[in-house]
Parts: sequence; structure tokens; C-alpha cells
Amino acid sequence: MIFWILIALGLLVVGFVASKLTLFFGYRAGKTSTQIKDETDVAKSVFGMLGAVAVVFTLGFSLNEFALKERAEDRQQLYGALGQLVAVDAKRPEISAAAILQLARLGEHAPDEVPALLRILTAYINENARAPVVYHDDHNAARPDLQIAMFAISELIGNNEALGSLVILKDVDLRYVSLEKSNFPNIRMQSVDLSYASFQEAVLINSVLTGVRMEGGVFTGVHLDGAKLDFVEFQNTNLAKEDFCDAVRLNSVTETNSDGTFEISC
Repeated sequence: MIFWILIALGLLVVGFVASKLTLFFGYRAGKTSTQIKDETDVAKSVFGMLGAVAVVFTLGFSLNEFALKERAEDRQQLYGALGQLVAVDAKRPEISAAAILQLARLGEHAPDEVPALLRILTAYINENARAPVVYHDDHNAARPDLQIAMFAISELIGNNEALGSLVILKDVDLRYVSLEKSNFPNIRMQSVDLSYASFQEAVLINSVLTGVRMEGGVFTGVHLDGAKLDFVEFQNTNLAKEDFCDAVRLNSVTETNSDGTFEISC
């Protein structure tokens, strides 16, 4: 890079010297002031343009070098996080949670990697949240790595609803997850336990929920536009039944409370 900077500066200097030499030899050759000025302007323009091209090339080279370095650092961060996830220890979930946060941060400045990151996190949950999950704090919160993984998925999907189709959760225990105002469009949940979870004001548009169970949770203000719910069971859950009217299918969706069991319909 230093080499190209010197080339650029050299061309600019040469342009300046060439203009002075043109002026000197012009007077000696008996040319008029107008002729000499024209030749001097041409010399300045030619070498000025060459110098500018060299500067632009140098900047482009520098930016490309920086991008390559950044990608290399991203890859190193990715491999480090994956190594921690492979060595997951359910008794020390905070280690995996830290690795998952690394993956989420990677997605912020490497958008091309987001689909791969979503697949990784989905696979992690399907593997490590198989029901029933042990080491949940049964009186407070979900296991930290699972909580963070669901939050990271929501953040990675962001405003790109199509990315949600990469998330398919099956036969997992996500009790106690706190996902208020989370973003899960187009995802699929099959045989998922969401008991004591909070999905208040979550976005589940165009999602498919099959065989999902929620007991003692919060499911109010949820955006279900275009969603399909089959064999979904709510027990003693805080619901806003009008939210379900935006779903395109409600098949055997029931609510059980102290008064009995009722099918939710619109």
C-alpha cells in the first residue's frame, strides 16, 4: 500500500515539475504566453489525472485489504463460537450463551452470513432443548443459552421476514423463555412446550404452530396475521382472543381455565 501512495505522490510532483519545465522551454523557444499556458495546462491535467487515478487505486486497494482482514476476523470469531457450542455443557449454559451472543454480533456486520447463523442456532436449539430440558430455573427463567438463542434468532431475522422460514423447531422444551416483542415471522414450531413463556406482542405472522402447548404463559398482543395453528393448547394462559382472528387457520386450538376447556375460534 505504501508503494502505491508513493507512486501517487510522485505523479503529482512530476506533473508540477513538468509544468515548470514546459514554461521554461516555451520561453526559450520563442512561443507566445498563450501557447505556453495551454501546454502547461495540458501537462498539469495529464499528470494530475494520473496522480488522481493512483490515489483512487490506492484507496480501493486499502479498502479491499481492510475488508479481507475483517472477513478473516469474522471467520475466526465464527469458528471460536462454534467450538464453544460444540462443547456445550448443560450445567454451565452461560458459556454457550456467550458464544451465541458472538454469533449474533457477527450477523450485525456480516449480513451475508445471517442465513447460516440462523441454521446454526436452530440446530443448536433442536439439539440442546429436547424435551424435557433439565437445569431450567423452574421458578424464574429458561436456561440462559436457550433464552439467548431464541433472542438471537429474533434479532437476526430482523425485518427480513423470509429468513424466518429457515427456523424450524421441533420437539423442544422452551419453557420460561421471555420473548416480549420478539420477531418470528414464517417460523415453524412443532411439538414445542412454551409453558410459562411470554410472547407478549411477539410477531408470529405467517408462522405455523402445530402441537404447541403453553401453560401459565402470556400470549397477548401477538401478531398472528396469516398464521396457521393446529392442535395448540393453552392452559391458564393470559390470552387476547381477538388476536387469533388474524390467523388464516385455527384447528383444534383450545383454552383451558378454571371454567373448563373451550375451543378458540373467530
